[in-house]
Amino acid sequence: MQAKLHAYNVALLKLRSLVAWTDPTRTKVFVLFLLFAALLLATIPLRYTWAGAVVFLFTKPLRSMKKTVPELLLDDFWRGLPVDSALHTNLDMAAIYTLQE
Repeated sequence: MQAKLHAYNVALLKLRSLVAWTDPTRTKVFVLFLLFAALLLATIPLRYTWAGAVVFLFTKPLRSMKKTVPELLLDDFWRGLPVDSALHTNLDMAAIYTLQE
């Protein structure tokens, strides 16, 4: 339970760092993605967008289990977001000290 709450907290801190422009280049990429997604949603009819999402979600067992290039790029983008919290810095340092022992 506590590990799940910690994961949610880290995700929210990363989203906050996107909104607060802590890492300006990643925030610019995120804003461009949002503009592109808004443009697509404005031009493609909703029923086609919905049908594409349903087909994508229900065909997941038929796809390869290897990560694709966009998934790897998204993971790299997400892992690179800064987490601005004194507690997380202390936890990272505690993990480093336990590895050294």
